[in-house]
Amino acid sequence: MNKITLTQKALIVIAVLVAYWVCFLLLKHSYITSSAFVTLIVAATVVSLTLAFAPYIQEVSIAGNIIKLREAKAEADKALEGLKHARVSMLVATLSSLRRSELRIEEQLKQEDDRIGQFLSLFDTNQDLLKSNSVAYEFRAGANEFMKVCLDKIYENFPMVFEEVAGLQFTPAILEERLISKYQHAISSSRELPLPFVEYRKLSGIIDRLGTIK
Repeated sequence: MNKITLTQKALIVIAVLVAYWVCFLLLKHSYITSSAFVTLIVAATVVSLTLAFAPYIQEVSIAGNIIKLREAKAEADKALEGLKHARVSMLVATLSSLRRSELRIEEQLKQEDDRIGQFLSLFDTNQDLLKSNSVAYEFRAGANEFMKVCLDKIYENFPMVFEEVAGLQFTPAILEERLISKYQHAISSSRELPLPFVEYRKLSGIIDRLGTIK
């Protein structure tokens, strides 16, 4: 059974006191009659009691129609849980397909690859699903796969950057630091980092957050 927390109770009390105070001001300045004042006070009291005992109310009757609150809430929770499972399944399938996909010929000719951008966008917009083991696994696997793509792009366009790291083993975070440091030292420290470096940094951040694949 869900219970109202102490903070929620305090907020209810404050809201009721504010409602009483507003009713008193309206009466004092003759905006309402005494009978209307009593009606508002009673309404505020009823609402406060309803909120305070909401977890214990089984059903309410409105115009003769009985609404079973607990059953309605249970059905709503079940529907939301079903939607969440559907989101997880769709996301896992999308991530799996994305990391296994290959560039189309026209993308290869234009040297365009928006798969990493799509992957990072999915990560940013699905933070609430990261507790799912299957989702976390796909993001870790995808991050590892696309970091290799970034490294290939960096090697192809900035081969001098690899002089310091060639043949050595580093964690993604350290490799990111070495690559960026080498780029800034050998090429430019004032220009914006090229896209492969930026994407590698973001993918490395995903690995740091989710850990290595288990």
